[in-house]
Amino acid sequence: MSESRNENFDLTSRQELIVWLYSTKKVKQLKKHGFLYFVSRKMKYAILYTSADQAEASQDRISKLRFVRSVEVSPRQRLSMDFDQVLPYLESKMNQEISKSE
Repeated sequence: MSESRNENFDLTSRQELIVWLYSTKKVKQLKKHGFLYFVSRKMKYAILYTSADQAEASQDRISKLRFVRSVEVSPRQRLSMDFDQVLPYLESKMNQEISKSE
């Protein structure tokens, strides 16, 4: 039974939008446009997830709201999260620093 449930499960690709705000009073209105993940009341920004195919349209609609300063597409998806190549480099640097200090 659990196998049939997993077959019907589809992941939709999401796009993260960073919404810079003038005021956080009406931040609940952003829930209409996607999943409101985080709100920083001190720095006046919100992180919102929308489906990737509707991201551009959502970005245009959100930017027209009066309390929104600007909307940016998050660069996080373009960043490489593969650290297998970085770890040997860091280990060699640490070894060099240790040998210099001796």
